[in-house]
Amino acid sequence: MTKIKYIFLFLSMCFIFLFITGCSSYKEINNVLIVDGIGIDKVNDKYLVTFNSFVEDDTYKAINIEVKNIDEAFRDVYLLSNKKIYLSHLNILLLSSKLSNEDISLVISSLNNRNDIRGTFLVSLVHDYNSNIFSNKSLYLVNLIKNN
Repeated sequence: MTKIKYIFLFLSMCFIFLFITGCSSYKEINNVLIVDGIGIDKVNDKYLVTFNSFVEDDTYKAINIEVKNIDEAFRDVYLLSNKKIYLSHLNILLLSSKLSNEDISLVISSLNNRNDIRGTFLVSLVHDYNSNIFSNKSLYLVNLIKNN
């Protein structure tokens, strides 16, 4: 009979410890800037980087930043929004036709050096790029590209 008590006590303790423990590394959704689209243009030797971010429901917000290099853009958008950048939901990267091959190589290498970016997303070259290109949500652009 004592074996049964010990087994019951052990299972009870395991059950209690299961519910006492909590999440130790969760991220509050309000503290994360979910980016689903990035647009990059070059104006007067500076990059104009647009981050299309998810706000709530079907609402998106475009954040425009003018920087000298792409790495500064990620730092500045963090400082501007005071949120951690979450790039795992990146769907599309729009590059302006004004970018030179060297600029495109710098952009690609800068994105490849980030460990928080997901492996697959669409890349498109835009002829008449403007910062309002993300007035529609990025998924609309992704579906348009896939359908055509």
